[in-house]
Amino acid sequence: MTTTRSDAGRAILAGSMASALVMVAGTILGTARVLLVAPRLGDTAATLLELPVILAAGWFACGIAARRHGVGPDTASRILMGAAALAVLVALEALLAFVVAGTSPASFLGGYRETAARIGLAAQVLYATFPVLQAKLRPPPR
Repeated sequence: MTTTRSDAGRAILAGSMASALVMVAGTILGTARVLLVAPRLGDTAATLLELPVILAAGWFACGIAARRHGVGPDTASRILMGAAALAVLVALEALLAFVVAGTSPASFLGGYRETAARIGLAAQVLYATFPVLQAKLRPPPR
């Protein structure tokens, strides 16, 4: 099955919506992680504790966004939704770092040398697979 321009638009909108929802959850969880958990347990342990919660939020956000925008179960639409979700999430994360934290682009990218940041990036890549996984796990309509 080929993806039409309309299907592509729905997939991109859904990916963008899912990432906006995840960014809200991530901002709240990330603030708690940085201020409350990381000083006691360290960045890596704090990130690992946050991971299941933010991934669950991502799973639900992808499902909500796919239903809201009528993204079909075809693999092409779901891959596009996941790619859009990843691109928007990384862009929003960078924007937040630049505007709120005053981080330079070089410093932002350099942060990926840290284990906690690499774990977070791996989780974002996993999150991008959720639309496809949800379509594959959903029972076929009767």
